[in-house]
Amino acid sequence: MKCADVQIIDIVIRTMEVEQVNQVGSFVWSHLTNLNETSDRHKQGLRDLLATINIGDKFNLDKRKFSHHFEKSFFLQQYNIGSSFESNIVWSPSSFVPKSLSANLTVDLFGRSVNLLDIGGRFEGIEAFLESYFGPNGYFSDVGDYGISRHIEQSAQFQKLMDIRSKLPRATDPKGTFYARIFGQERGYARFDGQNSLFGDNFNILELLISMTNNQEYKKTQNVQFLDSSLTVPTCAGLPISLSVDGTVTIDLKASGRMDLRKLITSPRSVLIDGAIEPSASVEISGLMSLDASVTKSGIKVLSNVHTSTLLKGKIEYTEGRNVKLEVDIPRDKMEIVSFKTAIFHNANGRDYEQPTTESRQHSHRFCTGDMVEQLSGLQLCGEIEVPVPEHPTGAPYMSLTGPVQANVQLLKTDNMTGYKFESRFVKTKQAITVHIEVDTPGSDTDRRIGASFAMDNLDPSISLNIFSPWKKVLFNGVFENSRTLRRVFGKLSVDSSHDFSINAELLRSRRGHSIVYTPNLDIRLPLQERIRLEGTIVYLPFKTIDLDIMLNGVQTSPIMTKVTLHNKSMIRSILGSISFEPGKDYRASAGIHRLWSNRAVKYRPYMSIQTPQKEILVFDGSTEYKPGRTVTIGIRLRKAFKENISVFCRIRKIASKRNKRYETKLDVGSGYVNTRIHSSVVIRGKKAFLSRSSVDYVIPEVMREKITINGKGNIVQSKYLTVATSTL
Repeated sequence: MKCADVQIIDIVIRTMEVEQVNQVGSFVWSHLTNLNETSDRHKQGLRDLLATINIGDKFNLDKRKFSHHFEKSFFLQQYNIGSSFESNIVWSPSSFVPKSLSANLTVDLFGRSVNLLDIGGRFEGIEAFLESYFGPNGYFSDVGDYGISRHIEQSAQFQKLMDIRSKLPRATDPKGTFYARIFGQERGYARFDGQNSLFGDNFNILELLISMTNNQEYKKTQNVQFLDSSLTVPTCAGLPISLSVDGTVTIDLKASGRMDLRKLITSPRSVLIDGAIEPSASVEISGLMSLDASVTKSGIKVLSNVHTSTLLKGKIEYTEGRNVKLEVDIPRDKMEIVSFKTAIFHNANGRDYEQPTTESRQHSHRFCTGDMVEQLSGLQLCGEIEVPVPEHPTGAPYMSLTGPVQANVQLLKTDNMTGYKFESRFVKTKQAITVHIEVDTPGSDTDRRIGASFAMDNLDPSISLNIFSPWKKVLFNGVFENSRTLRRVFGKLSVDSSHDFSINAELLRSRRGHSIVYTPNLDIRLPLQERIRLEGTIVYLPFKTIDLDIMLNGVQTSPIMTKVTLHNKSMIRSILGSISFEPGKDYRASAGIHRLWSNRAVKYRPYMSIQTPQKEILVFDGSTEYKPGRTVTIGIRLRKAFKENISVFCRIRKIASKRNKRYETKLDVGSGYVNTRIHSSVVIRGKKAFLSRSSVDYVIPEVMREKITINGKGNIVQSKYLTVATSTL
């Protein structure tokens, strides 16, 4: 695909449009999409070709079921360095396990591409192997209390455990290949055909799980030369200049620990992992430029080294639905995350002489994370850099040739803590529920314990919450009561054992004749503030009246009084409310609607009023009358809201005979700002013609008066499928 042109891309796109196999379409589509977004400098030509093409997305791209191509890359043009990571996963429609996997990591350095890692493999028959263990009819399908846990507990019966090979037909034996390349060199290749070649003749999964519970150690050291290049350039002086560069990598890995996975398939599931890992690596690049005069050889050599060495210990304990414990130990007081240094040598006849440097020519700078990070974590991340300063900046060579360079990043432990500890516990029974979460640094000089505890008692309904930290401590206790006559909530909050907050809320229910009486009571106590109390009564006569009388104390000097009355009767529905912030000064509001009816008409009379302690600021009233099939009359008035009152009157009347129908409309709007009268009459003669006459008369006092009359007529022609109306104004 790297050498594709416009014609090949066009063929691929047209093939994708008619492709029916989703596995193929998903893989090709993801590959083209990644090419369209790549930063790899070797694929920019393909990216330019795909930039103007619409790829489409008609395929199902679920990575869990369909083949996919992954690619992530970056390239820094200024420094001519970059990296790219590619991975392929290929599925088969007949399997729930991928058929092949591959991953490739490449970096661009010094104008060359270096393949750091390339791994992959192809597998067949794995699904049958897994089904024989964990499928619906597999040996481990029963994971309850009487399944595999019974066999684990009865160690004497280990010899009776099944042989997986006997359950696998020969046609479905697992087989496959693995490969691994490091720096472009083949480092490993393996193939297996059948279970014996993969696990051995006497493989038993339970014996494997038991062996993993014992402490295991692993050590691996690898040396690789990834760079070896030389160049000789003739000069006009007759003496050749030789350029050479060498690069080596040393990787050392130490790991130890144990894993207890025997109860992973029992109920409740549990896992124990305890171990340590100590990786270290060193990359060294040596560059030499020399002049060869046959009898003698002289030159300059630059040696660069990047080194890292870390150590991490940890322990994980997990029990499903109960607790999680995570411990991370930091055994070293100083951990070298990465260090970089260069050295300059004078090479004479194959011997290297390091060039000394003076402190006056070196510039150094050190930086560390602040005190806040140190106080919270007990760690400091520090960096230091030391670079040469040329005595004569003008015409000086680049930095690596002016003197040695040193830089490092270190993680320093500034406390005596052993590490970090996270723990969570959850216990649920019929009587209670308890939850505990905690983070701490064991053995530290500074208290960093942070956590929370929660408990709920179901028998004596109550809850408690304790939040603790070195800076604040919060404790909350609450009690609940829920009965037919009393509902109560009491809670007390304490901050740092000195500031107490409490709330007591209750609602008492009783009967008074046919009415139900609710007595609310709210008591809030705040530190250094007056007690806040709310009390009163609510009398409820079902579906008829509600009387509310509430008093609030503690918010201001005088109590706040609130009264509300609601009536819901057949002829009147109303609400009346008042609130007072000072004795004798009430704010009142009332609203309602009266309903009167007879055999001939229905009348509604709405009203609303708002009043302050000084005056009435709004009055709204009116009436509405409806005579079925004859008239609708509406009249409303709005007073005291504005300087001038506003009134609106509207009447719509229908007069009908055997042949004609007349609709008369009258609308009057009166106020001190504008008076308007609208009269309209529409006569419909049968279903063939209509006549209309409308007049609008409006007066703006002391400004203008105007009257507008509009006459019209029209004809209506109807057929089975069409209605046509024509009119003239």
